[in-house]
Amino acid sequence: MPSAFDDLNGELNAAVDAVFAEGFVLRPRAVTKPNGRSEPDPSRAVVDFLGITAEVASRANSGQRIAHMAPRSDRAGFASSRINVGVSPGQLPYRPRTGDYVLRVDTNELFEIAEIRPDGMGGYALDLNELVAPP
Repeated sequence: MPSAFDDLNGELNAAVDAVFAEGFVLRPRAVTKPNGRSEPDPSRAVVDFLGITAEVASRANSGQRIAHMAPRSDRAGFASSRINVGVSPGQLPYRPRTGDYVLRVDTNELFEIAEIRPDGMGGYALDLNELVAPP
């Protein structure tokens, strides 16, 4: 039986999505041949959904140690960022998979899902890599 908190969480997600979310399209992909490229996955439907974007920074080779988490200025590092899309519970009829494509409707940018993490509230945080169309 759903609790009152589940109902409140659903109402809160709907309100946040109404203010901050933008349109996306999930295009499922599957690799059907060994070492082959991914192809559209006919077993899962293409789905329109709402998501909230954030740009997440990451840092590698910055000289960090576990005991000292601040970046060291005496070591070269590599900084990058990739887009992250938060998806509320109930937006998708199935769990997305790494390698699926996500189209950002407003800008027509195409991304590939690099990592899927639970957001702690029943939804997903999708880390995306931008795909560049071949010339």
